[in-house]
Amino acid sequence: MHQQKLRTRTCRATSIAGAPEVAEVDRSANKMNQIDPASIVGEVPNLQGKRIDRLVLQEFWYSGKLEEEANVSYLNIEGDWHRLYFDYGVIFWKESKEEDMAIEPFEDDSGELNQFKLRDFGKEDGIEGKVIEAMTLESDTQTANVKMTFADGSSLVFESIEDNTTLRAEPAASGQRR
Repeated sequence: MHQQKLRTRTCRATSIAGAPEVAEVDRSANKMNQIDPASIVGEVPNLQGKRIDRLVLQEFWYSGKLEEEANVSYLNIEGDWHRLYFDYGVIFWKESKEEDMAIEPFEDDSGELNQFKLRDFGKEDGIEGKVIEAMTLESDTQTANVKMTFADGSSLVFESIEDNTTLRAEPAASGQRR
């Protein structure tokens, strides 16, 4: 598989079939220089200089056990809701609304009660109010990542490996705070 080294604010992608089909995409503020259009479904918004008002995660629980920390992520960016989710190397980015977060428990074929739970990650981890300085997207046939870097040097990383998405807040590197 063809791999390119990543640079800051650059996006790398390999097509679903694994071929190195890379097209130029200009979304200036996101600084995505090269990306395979097949690896993104929806329109990636220009978030540079915008504030995160809320970040709510939809967790997936199976038989009382947390199976996926960030099945779907709902981001409120200066009053506009966005839904971000992943599926085997594909990044889905859609416009949304707060009502889309409504969830109900359900039973699977075996009668097990499964459910989605909402977690206010933005409030818990101090993300609310931060301003996005840059965003990097990466994708290959099994993984996808979205990294948002904030004006204070900290970052937020959505990482999906084989359809299991996690999220982590990373502090600014020492000497990087502004």
